[in-house]
Amino acid sequence: MGRIKELGLLVCLLAAASAWAVPFADDFDRPDGNVGNGWTILRDGTVDATIVGGEVLVSGTTSASPWVRCGISRVVVGETKFSCDFKNDNVFNFHMQVTLGNTVWSQAYLEVYAWVGGPLQYANSLDGNWPAAGWVAFSGANAQTTAGQYNNLKMELGEGGVVTVTLNGKLVGTVTNPSLTKIGSVTFASDADANTTGSVHIDNVQIGDLIRGVATDPNPAAGATDVPADVVLGWTAGEFAAAHDVYLGTSPQDVADATAADPKGVLVSQGQAGASYATQTPLEYGQTYYWRVDEVNAAPDSTVIAGGVWSFTVEPRVYPITGVTATASSSGQGAGPQNTVNGSGLNASDQHSTDFAQMWMSAGALPSWIQYQFDKVYKLDEMWVWNSNQLVEAFVGFGAKDVTVEYSVDGATWTKLEGVPEFAQAPGAPAYAANTFVDFGGAMAKYVKLTIATNWGGVTPQAGLSEVRFYYLPTQARGPQPAVAATGVALDTDLYWRPGRDAQSHEVYLGTDRNALALVGTPTEHTFRPASLNFGTAYYWKVNEIGGTGPYEGDVWNFSTQEYAVIDDIESYNDDDNRIYETWIDGLTTG
Repeated sequence: MGRIKELGLLVCLLAAASAWAVPFADDFDRPDGNVGNGWTILRDGTVDATIVGGEVLVSGTTSASPWVRCGISRVVVGETKFSCDFKNDNVFNFHMQVTLGNTVWSQAYLEVYAWVGGPLQYANSLDGNWPAAGWVAFSGANAQTTAGQYNNLKMELGEGGVVTVTLNGKLVGTVTNPSLTKIGSVTFASDADANTTGSVHIDNVQIGDLIRGVATDPNPAAGATDVPADVVLGWTAGEFAAAHDVYLGTSPQDVADATAADPKGVLVSQGQAGASYATQTPLEYGQTYYWRVDEVNAAPDSTVIAGGVWSFTVEPRVYPITGVTATASSSGQGAGPQNTVNGSGLNASDQHSTDFAQMWMSAGALPSWIQYQFDKVYKLDEMWVWNSNQLVEAFVGFGAKDVTVEYSVDGATWTKLEGVPEFAQAPGAPAYAANTFVDFGGAMAKYVKLTIATNWGGVTPQAGLSEVRFYYLPTQARGPQPAVAATGVALDTDLYWRPGRDAQSHEVYLGTDRNALALVGTPTEHTFRPASLNFGTAYYWKVNEIGGTGPYEGDVWNFSTQEYAVIDDIESYNDDDNRIYETWIDGLTTG
């Protein structure tokens, strides 16, 4: 965020890093969720660090081990100045540590600490071990933190290992650590006693001196995911920039090291005038890209101000279908069909457990069937299968083996899917990854039915599955801009949407009655500007995608336009360089 602001509390660790010697700042003004932007998350118990409301919220309950640091970390190279805004107003203590090594507590370090509303103290280690002096209090009123509001803490490494500590713009003191010849990592952190619940808000991290004139405010935001493959990169230009050099590639090191003289294959635009860049061809689905903008100042010096390295990840080619409903011919006690689509038993790496209660098992004789229903018709790409994975699987063989797969758009008329492979047997061991993949080849379906003819054991009449996941190719228009239910939309706005994978053209419908939309355009690009919009009006619109086996009818979206427009901002006038009578006739001096 652009200022210190009020919010809640707890700390846990934020250790920072930049793999390249460039200044770095993070105001965390991006969507709620993963912190991203190169931060490494450090956790303990249920304590995690995520972005909430444009700040980092570190919250949860600590484990049975007391005083463990939690939060986010990153390595730094060649930087000596570090700062952040923090607030701790409950049981958690706040810590900030600069370390010679690349991780917290590694090699020599200096750590500054404060309890809630307490004065700053420090621990000064010459070798990475806990110092014999323990915590030492800074003296003076400048060391006092304020509970219940944000404080700004800065540490700067100088010659001879002298570290200057500043709190809320006032000098607290200096500490000398001759072992700190450089800084390898920086940590913004807290700790607490065992089994303690709390939270902290951390904001406005800055590493090094940010140079005036550097490119800022990347779009997409640093660390963004699910970015359109034809994204247009944008940024706020440096105040002195006359031109821009844009670097883009899949190697972070190449993007960091490249120059105009040595472009390393990632200089995609040199000396351009505008502060945006449209990629020449769609980017690769699912790929993470790194990019940098160097600002080139005007002649005669034409100074090049190197920008930081940002990253984003392109949308995947296919998406998993969520909200699937499962039914079956029969089910064993506590092993219902919904277990195969609710993610139970899967860990963060998509590996399944051996817990029977997290699977489906039929109760009757073979053949048995299990059926899946989606919320609408999808163009199916692939089905992943985790077979029955109980510990006894190798001996009993409950897993499905010979399976007929059928699909339907209405649940009445069914088509058999050809080329279905034999379902692979599960190992009957933890951390089981999907090992059967069924290609649907773009079949349109709202229902899928699996009929199991045989199991792997051939002895018991029961058969089962652990998990099934369906992937689809998006064919409908999606991701509208203006966003659904947006208000105050400008009258000259452009309508934008993400196109379906098969789309060759688009039918745009618009009107004030959602049940009587009129066709207003058939663009080939996935953007359209309406001929005219009225003030203070609610509009509805949709886009039908044309191409492939379409048309694919879109959902109806809505937005409302601005109530009025400013003709002249009277409050902008003054008695100096913007006098009102120099613009408006006053009836006095003009007669």
